[in-house]
Amino acid sequence: MKNKYQPSSTFKSSVRLFIKFYLCIGITIFAITSGFSQQFPDGFTQTSIVKTLDTPTAMAFAPDGRIFVAEQGQGAILRVIKNGNLLPEPAIEIEPETKGNKSIIGITFDPNFRNNQYIYLYYIIIKTKHARVSRFKIDGDIIQKESEEVIVEIDEIKPEINHNGGQIQFGIDGKLYIATGDLYKPEQAQDLNNYHGKIIRVNPDGSVPSDNPFTGADDSEQKKRIWAYGIRNGFSFDIQPGTGKLFINDVGSDYYEEINDATKGGLNFGWPAEEGPGKNPDYVSPLYSYQRILEPGNDHGCAITGGVFFNPATTNYPASYKGKYIFQEYCNGWIAMLDLNNSAVKVPFATDLGSGNIYLTVGTDGNLYYLSRNGKNSILYKITYTQQEAPQITNQPDDITVAEGQSTSFTVSASGTATLQYQWQKNGKDIPGATAAKYAISKTKPQDAGQYRVIVTNTAGSVTSRAAILSVTTNNDAPVAVIITPTAGSKYQAGQVLSFEGSATDEEDGELPDSAFTWDIVFHHNTHTHEMPVVSSGKKKGTFVIPNTGEPEISVWYRLYLTVKDSKGASHKIYRDIYPRTSVINFATEPAGLAITFDGKPLTTPTSIDGVEGILRSIGTAATQSLNGKEYIFDRWKHGGSRIQTIAFPEDNLTYTAVFKRVDTPDDLVKVNINFQPSSSTTPTGYLADIGEVFANRANGFSYGWNQTTFYARDRYPMAGYDRRYLTLNHMQKIKGSDAIWEIALPDGTYQVTVVCSDPLYTNQINHLLIENQRLSDEDRYDEVDEYEVTVEVTDGRLTIKPAPDAVNAKISFVDIMQVSAGARVASAGKLANLQMEVFPNPVSDKLSVKLFTSQAGQVKLTLTDVLSRPVQGQLYQLEQGEHMLSLPVHSLKAGSYLLQISTPSHSFSKRITIVK
Repeated sequence: MKNKYQPSSTFKSSVRLFIKFYLCIGITIFAITSGFSQQFPDGFTQTSIVKTLDTPTAMAFAPDGRIFVAEQGQGAILRVIKNGNLLPEPAIEIEPETKGNKSIIGITFDPNFRNNQYIYLYYIIIKTKHARVSRFKIDGDIIQKESEEVIVEIDEIKPEINHNGGQIQFGIDGKLYIATGDLYKPEQAQDLNNYHGKIIRVNPDGSVPSDNPFTGADDSEQKKRIWAYGIRNGFSFDIQPGTGKLFINDVGSDYYEEINDATKGGLNFGWPAEEGPGKNPDYVSPLYSYQRILEPGNDHGCAITGGVFFNPATTNYPASYKGKYIFQEYCNGWIAMLDLNNSAVKVPFATDLGSGNIYLTVGTDGNLYYLSRNGKNSILYKITYTQQEAPQITNQPDDITVAEGQSTSFTVSASGTATLQYQWQKNGKDIPGATAAKYAISKTKPQDAGQYRVIVTNTAGSVTSRAAILSVTTNNDAPVAVIITPTAGSKYQAGQVLSFEGSATDEEDGELPDSAFTWDIVFHHNTHTHEMPVVSSGKKKGTFVIPNTGEPEISVWYRLYLTVKDSKGASHKIYRDIYPRTSVINFATEPAGLAITFDGKPLTTPTSIDGVEGILRSIGTAATQSLNGKEYIFDRWKHGGSRIQTIAFPEDNLTYTAVFKRVDTPDDLVKVNINFQPSSSTTPTGYLADIGEVFANRANGFSYGWNQTTFYARDRYPMAGYDRRYLTLNHMQKIKGSDAIWEIALPDGTYQVTVVCSDPLYTNQINHLLIENQRLSDEDRYDEVDEYEVTVEVTDGRLTIKPAPDAVNAKISFVDIMQVSAGARVASAGKLANLQMEVFPNPVSDKLSVKLFTSQAGQVKLTLTDVLSRPVQGQLYQLEQGEHMLSLPVHSLKAGSYLLQISTPSHSFSKRITIVK
């Protein structure tokens, strides 16, 4: 939980450093807390490469080993580190002016950089208030500014606002991925029609990839480029070579720092509704998270600012580090690893590095690098491994059978301290010149058959591989394979059992036995494939269960391979494609136009989805929704089942309809005018307060309430002999008594109101709204309560309040009138100063909504506390002037009574909430 401990003085310095970096990058950051003694595993050490960087924000390695570092101390500048030296002339200066997180914040190189010399930069344009990703061409160490090609224009931003994300990187699919932040507007992370709080995926020229998750004809251009959403501030991410796994390092708000797996497109990571581990199936929980606690320690911190897969082409790090995900913490100065082979378990790596560290990456030399951000004295560090490690074989050479005259080769992979030396042997004797990791024979002869192994050596020792057997066949015709079933044109349904059978003959062997058969299946999706395990070996026929989970698109098929091998090793491989049966689901709602979720993605109805029959899909809908200013609550699916459920895609085209019920809201109430009419030039003074339930324990003994006959307000101090000529309305304006018009909802009829005079020496607080009065002398105070009645008449929608004839010495002040319905049911939550709001539904089971209008920009905080006044849920919002819809998820809370507090810096309002299950 946030602020669980009292921070130490040293850590306060780290937190201040974080705040300056994270909230206001661009202001000179003071020195990093001294006195740290770095702790690394045995054999590792840290060395500084450059010590004179000026407030860096990002870096990237060019394929040729040069390091490009973005600085913002003097503007948006990109510097080059070449052979360990910082070149004096910048590679490019985008814009000299800088303020806040306004700089080059992302750098990456084209996958074909050696041929086209393209570099991509993500930077902020202060003058036009935009962020942009552009492609440039490099000439030597200088970027040609005039070569700029704009790839993506990010939606308009405010220069003084941060949370821009920043990382950009190419995936193994050749697509460009871009991380953005929510710009301190959390609700933007859930809006699929802007780029904020997202991972964007585009082709290298900025166009939309055809396999992006949102590519409907009616989708906006922003939505079509979105790969993942519900992200607070994706300051950094990385993509694993070979696998294409994409992990986002999402900087947290109040509770957790997150590592999210966005390898699959279209996922929603829940911000701002959830932070850290969650239970809502509509959102994807982090792969790993750690708590935001403002206290020194190596298992928590305040910001995750770097993360990288350790998969370099070459390295002298021990083999155990290969494939780990390594990440760093900004405030507490530690680096740790995730063991992805063991359910993402955290493994410590380095501690006591000091605060202010960002942008962890792997260099082309196989070492870890990171930036220590410290103003004009920022440092680039390299982490090296100096301990000698003997070689280890990581991939053994395989047995090979080849026909005479064909080429063949043996390969081996090994790790260990450089430089590794290789010596291949045949039948235990060295092969002259065979001193590389690969040994090849261009034209194999019968006498080449034998056992082949390799000895790998370095200064720390040596290791010998297994002996691989080379078999050479002569004068042998290849066999002929036939797939009997499935027949050509066969189609499948997910979940079904697929039967297969084949036969094979050979010129020399005749009909081949079961042992000659091997069956494999490869799953095809668009232009790429997913390897599947061998489904059968040593049998002419068998079965395979088609999975009912996995890739949901219809552009898929299975390719069934049959490989047969004769007695001399010659083989024949054939395949048959099996395509899916598909159908269409039509989604509708009653009333039309509400939203459903399909595999966690929100869709507005009516809409249709194509799918593979039998594939399991998730459908659902929010418990409450708004449409045309009306509130609706989920009632049922016409086909039955729970609100969120898993279905098998049907065999025939079907329609699924979600039915909603209308929720009464203040918009449904008939509004009437209350016109205050004084009976003389000096009229009664008192407090005509909130219409609502009776509340006890008010300040200064004040209480107020409403029933079907009486609207009353009492204070223990009366007053008389004072003429106050103004009414206070929300502290925004003062209106003379005869001009005050208020709106509440009442049926026609006559009502009695009891008005009580009160003492203006006191400033009472009702729902944290100040009641302002001018001060009188002590002798004007009375010791008893003075009460008198007024008549309230409602006719044709007009309500008139008339004071009693003997009330001639003061007047009534109205403060914060709320709408009510007949029978005095409270229909509106109330008002704060400069803030109008509604809270619904109440009771609530899934999500509590707060609809509010702010007359000026500022912060609003929602806090939900239990019966023991313990905070159980909360969220802080930075809002602009206008209407907003905020929400708090409550599905994970127990049923019972809670208190919702809605707060601004100067006022707060509380409302009792009931959660039901």
